[in-house]
Amino acid sequence: MAAKPKQEPSFLGDIEKEVSAEASPLLQFLVRHARLIVLVIVFLAVIIAGYGIYKWRAGASMKEARNELGMISITRDPALRYQKLDAFLGAAPAQLRTPILLDQAKAALEMGDRAKAEQAWAALQAENKPETAVLAGRGRAQLLLEDGKKAEALAVLEGLLPQAGEQGRIVLNTQIVLVAESMGDYQRALKACDDVLSIPQMGGSPVLWQQKAADLRRKIAETEKNKAAEKPAGQSGQAAPQTAGQ
Repeated sequence: MAAKPKQEPSFLGDIEKEVSAEASPLLQFLVRHARLIVLVIVFLAVIIAGYGIYKWRAGASMKEARNELGMISITRDPALRYQKLDAFLGAAPAQLRTPILLDQAKAALEMGDRAKAEQAWAALQAENKPETAVLAGRGRAQLLLEDGKKAEALAVLEGLLPQAGEQGRIVLNTQIVLVAESMGDYQRALKACDDVLSIPQMGGSPVLWQQKAADLRRKIAETEKNKAAEKPAGQSGQAAPQTAGQ
């Protein structure tokens, strides 16, 4: 009769034999479930290691994408640069979408392609990021001004005010004053001046803005006076004198 193979002693088995029934419940639990505990520890170690590898690879991919964007950005030909940026936009990480669109708008302006520049500004505004929405809106307003569409540009600039911070409001209102005054819309220009003066810390002396506001109020008063003088006699609010015999 063949002899039974001798079992090799195991470390965990030796520990189980050494622990007496009178040992603490916690120690008995650890010994009974030692294999499961070891498996859990190994599993957690694998997860942590895998996450570390993922983070490292993600960081490496971002670095490669930034390098690629840098190489595209130094392309001198704006048409070729725009083409490369457009192709890169779909594959680039989401974090690089904003700088890509900004560079696209710049390249389109250098090309003289206003439609593509407008498309890039609109895409930036659609992201609803305050830090880029104002910049994109100002870019769109500038294109409208160059096309002679002052009323539309003014509406775009005024629509950006709720998204802008204090310094952004100053910049926007400066443009609004210039555009509105050139249109003869002194009321909207004055509203922009008053908005700047309402900022607690406007970062400079308010004297120039106060002087501008006073000048606009003078122009408004003159405009209203001229309108009143131009009214026909029959609209002055007084009845015309009757002639004799009537």
